[in-house]
Amino acid sequence: MILNPMELPFKNRVKSPTQARRVLPFKPIPTSGMADTFQSLLNQPAQNPDRLLYIHIPFCSKTCSFCIYNRNESTPANTVKLYVDTIIDQIYSVGKTPWVQSAPFKAVYFGGGTPTAIPAQDLVSIIKAVKETIPLTNDCEISVESTISAVTPQLLNSITKAGVNRISLGVQTFDNGIRRSLGRESDNETIARKIGLISQSGILNICIDLIYGLPNQTIESWTNDLNMLQQLPITGCSVYPLVSKPNGHGISTELDIEKEYDFFASAHHTLSNMDGWQQFTPVQYGHSVNGKAIYVSGHGQSADLLALGAGAGGRINLYTYLANPNIEEFLANKANFYQTPKVVLSIDKEYHNLRKVFNLSEGLSLNNQHNQDLRMLFNNEFDFLNKNGLATEIGASVQLTQKGCFWAANISELFAKRIAVLLQGNEPRT
Repeated sequence: MILNPMELPFKNRVKSPTQARRVLPFKPIPTSGMADTFQSLLNQPAQNPDRLLYIHIPFCSKTCSFCIYNRNESTPANTVKLYVDTIIDQIYSVGKTPWVQSAPFKAVYFGGGTPTAIPAQDLVSIIKAVKETIPLTNDCEISVESTISAVTPQLLNSITKAGVNRISLGVQTFDNGIRRSLGRESDNETIARKIGLISQSGILNICIDLIYGLPNQTIESWTNDLNMLQQLPITGCSVYPLVSKPNGHGISTELDIEKEYDFFASAHHTLSNMDGWQQFTPVQYGHSVNGKAIYVSGHGQSADLLALGAGAGGRINLYTYLANPNIEEFLANKANFYQTPKVVLSIDKEYHNLRKVFNLSEGLSLNNQHNQDLRMLFNNEFDFLNKNGLATEIGASVQLTQKGCFWAANISELFAKRIAVLLQGNEPRT
């Protein structure tokens, strides 16, 4: 598990695919043309049958020191109710469009924030609107993020009846001392009891997040986290490094790259070798039957993503967008998704084919037989990956190695830089 610093393939580790893709040559759509752009997109059938729905609930009962996502604490109840009503109005409005109706969605994901921070009946009302309006596959994954403290028998009864079949829990660590330092309310005994309640409720796809690089965390405490996971009815796990907030607030630690790799490698070895488990993405592991992560896997690859809510980010065809996180501005536009303030970016149509290369760095493999053109266009990049032990040829596909999974976001950045060169016509490259 030792990573030789003299053999590092990159100078610094990129920790997020979103950060890695920032070099792509997207061009901003003027605000004046935003509504027309989205109306044109949604008034025609989908070009990509691989589709996901994301609904952002930006409310939390408290702010966590390690969280880098868009959320609001102590929001008045009337604002929460107005937000829920606006989301539902937008679902019914957008759900009627030819783009939405042209193919079923394979996963619905409620993220935040903390979706279970709002009243259970409101969450159920949103799910009802989705199921009444938006076509879903027969085995559609409906996933809800939650804190441990929000899990109650009443909540579980409501959301299971509504159709939720997967829950994602922000555990981060089972270590009680570290949890207290993070301001987490539940101890590990409570976590175990709540996970038992979820399993008994009929939700069999139970995923937790674990974070390495937390203050006072050791490889011994990390090993204990992985051991406790194996003792509980958990069927999936996302493993993330601690990412510092851009503004410098919150918690941060300075792990050298060798120690970071030790944490990652320990988790990778444990989770990959659990009975019936497999790896779905560089950071996502789960049981092959009960622990699938359809949304997470699709989000990391080429699926279109319809995202609703203040601060929600999505992508449709050749456009990517990020809604303004300001709740008041979101509420002001009510059912009009087209007018919801957002940043909209577009990219060259050739990106459609080129983006498949991310199936390696944000999935786990790329089929050589069906992507010979990509192999030629990214020949130098693939040679670099093979030379540095980041990828290997297995049969008709290229697959990430354990080391490649650790550096996956850097590999995405490597591909993104090459795509930028190809789309901007700067050949030959040096």
